[in-house]
Formats: sequence, C-alpha cells, structure tokens
Amino acid sequence: MESLCGFLRGRDGAAQRLQWQFLHRDAPPTLLAQGMLAPGREVEYMLEIFRQSLERLSLPEAVVEMVLRVDDWQAFQEQAGDLFDSGAGAQDNSFLERLRARMGSEAVQGIQVHPDHRPEHAWRYCEPLEKAGSGQAVSVSHGHQPIWLLPKPQSLPVRRGRPCYRGELRLQVFSQRIESGWWDDADVARDYYRASNPAGQQLWIYRDRRSGKWFLQGFFD
Repeated sequence: MESLCGFLRGRDGAAQRLQWQFLHRDAPPTLLAQGMLAPGREVEYMLEIFRQSLERLSLPEAVVEMVLRVDDWQAFQEQAGDLFDSGAGAQDNSFLERLRARMGSEAVQGIQVHPDHRPEHAWRYCEPLEKAGSGQAVSVSHGHQPIWLLPKPQSLPVRRGRPCYRGELRLQVFSQRIESGWWDDADVARDYYRASNPAGQQLWIYRDRRSGKWFLQGFFD
C-alpha cells in the first residue's frame, strides 16, 4: 500500500478502486474489491478501509501471497467543501467509508429525487454524497404529497361507497390527477385525495380511474 501511495503522490494522482487478490495453496484466489467514495492516496486512511473490509471477508484457507492491483488512477484533486465539510480533507467521509466497508456498499446508500410524476418512481438510490447532475434537475413538484409513502400502495376495502382504513374515510381535499408512465409499461391513471379516518390520521389515497379501486399510498404528519 505504501508503494502504491508513493507512486500516486509522485505522479500527483489518486485511486478510488483497488483490487486485492489473496492467493492460496490449494484453493482459487479470493478477490476483494475496495471502492472509496472519493479518490485518495493517504496510506493510513486506505489501510483503515482495507482492515474494515477484511472483517467481512471469508477465506477458504491460509493466504500464501497477496496481490494489490489498480487498473485506473486519476489526477488528484482537493475535495471542495460542502454543508458537512469539517475541513479534514479525506477524513470528512471517513464515517461513511468505514460503515460501507463494514456493512457492504449495498447497505449504505444515498437517496435522490427523480423527475417523475408517479410517487413510487420519484426517487432513486445513489452513491452516498452523490450530487445530481444538470441532466437530473427535478422539475416535478411534490410539495403537496406526504413524506411518508408506503413501499407499495395498499388496497383499501369499500363500505357504503366509502374507502376504509381503520374506519370509513372522509375525503377532505382533491389533491391531483396523475396520468403517466405509458413509456415504460407502468402507466397509471389516478385521482389523489387527502383523507382522514375516525382516529384523526391524515392519509394520502387515490382512486384508480381504470378499475375504480381505492388505494392508500402514504400518511401526512
């Protein structure tokens, strides 16, 4: 690792993806991909992330040799500060880096809004601290929608012509009509309402304009 970081510093470069190979005498090599949120070249920092990644690695037998490989490296750039900048350079992201190394990249992700009128498609997972590009500018307003959405719309029973959720619901406000998604075979045609139940809960529900069925999609605070 020291040789790699020395090489990078000598060429004013940095690496973001490392590939480790652990060679065994009687078993195929064990591979470990080490990715970081930002390119780096600090020995102690990169070794700490490596140690965290090792805790999740299962080896079939003893290691007789280790190989470190870097397929690509890039020019080093000082990281620009942001809202959470602590002025500690590469250490700013150390908590997220250690968490991802310990739990896995899939377990630690960011969330971004996505320009889509359909609530269930109006967000996506992304890399932690990833910033939306200019082509991802969100032009769809969701200010009238609740923050708390269900993972999947829940079908509501109907009694005496009214949708029910812990009692009959009272429709308060017609929120919006959404007709969208014809291009990806997930098209919807919905009329949304804000509603309340006897317990005082504020719900966001919709009526499917094709089937006439009612669904619960979220809750207001």
